[in-house]
Amino acid sequence: MQDFHLQGWTFRYDSHRTQEFYEAITLADTPFVRNFLENRDSFPAELSGLLQIFGASPLLPYELFPGVCDRVEQKGEYILYYPICGEALHPEGDPTYSIDLGTMQAHILSCHQIGLTDPFPGEFGFVLEIRLLLLPWKLTDVSMQEVYSPRRFSWKKKG
Repeated sequence: MQDFHLQGWTFRYDSHRTQEFYEAITLADTPFVRNFLENRDSFPAELSGLLQIFGASPLLPYELFPGVCDRVEQKGEYILYYPICGEALHPEGDPTYSIDLGTMQAHILSCHQIGLTDPFPGEFGFVLEIRLLLLPWKLTDVSMQEVYSPRRFSWKKKG
């Protein structure tokens, strides 16, 4: 185990076990994921560096979801989940559970909060949830509006 300190947090982690976890991940082939990968050259260095310290692969998040989108700027938010083998410890009794990474935020979650059970058998695990990562829409085969379209629900009347 190694230790890393950042903004009041102490991270005790195993980069080798984390790296093994990421070697087994493959991403789905969807327009949202393809656009994420098209932005690999503009992936923020501060986030990439932090994830690499822990042994996580920046371009292989465990899960990724669309957040808000700015149709004028043609940028969309990516919400990313990166499980890490180890513990995240905060000395204060009531921590904010977040770290500022430039324009982004990293929230510290338990693996169980995202439905990931026992990703590192015999070891503790935590998840870095990345929010406010805005990336430009680069794909031409599908529009951003199609991918970030508002969800539609249909209601049925009884009887």
